[in-house]
Amino acid sequence: MSADPGKRHGALGRKLCTEFLNSCNLSITGFKDALEAIEYHDDKDYLSHPEDNYVLDILSVADDIDAFGTIGIYRYSEIYLKRRISIRDIGWMIIKNAESRFENLEKRIKLSPEFKMKHRNRYNYLLDFFREYNAQLNSYDFCTPSPTGYCGIIQILANYDIREFSNIPDKYSKDPFITDFFINLSSENEFI
Repeated sequence: MSADPGKRHGALGRKLCTEFLNSCNLSITGFKDALEAIEYHDDKDYLSHPEDNYVLDILSVADDIDAFGTIGIYRYSEIYLKRRISIRDIGWMIIKNAESRFENLEKRIKLSPEFKMKHRNRYNYLLDFFREYNAQLNSYDFCTPSPTGYCGIIQILANYDIREFSNIPDKYSKDPFITDFFINLSSENEFI
């Protein structure tokens, strides 16, 4: 993802993994399912997935649930900002993508109801965040030296080094909403 932030970064991941396996003198034949999983894990249309690949199923579910909650807000924002998607468009685009991911998760009948409920709550948190973000857009100045609210979080993610912010959450904003968001991000990231 860091080398290719595009929608189809899995193909590059497969190529890099194949090169790694070759450098270790390992036959890629024994890693067919893993290589397919790497390549197709981020295909959120779910149409071109190879059949009966349980490694891909597991990786796709892991990738989907990583898109929800506080960490999902951060990851989506980071990815869409790297893709140079307009700060005015990312909220709607993230909601649309998250809906597709959650629908896929809901269709997986083998997941326990408790697991689904936990991630439904994380999904709803992400949706609520970006709905509020979209509502705040027209009245927010992304050049303000004092970021606030939902748009302020995205402003910080777009303009500052997140690692530095995590260590000094009140350096860039005195807004307790923003400070709490980054404290939650830090603790959720450690949990995951």
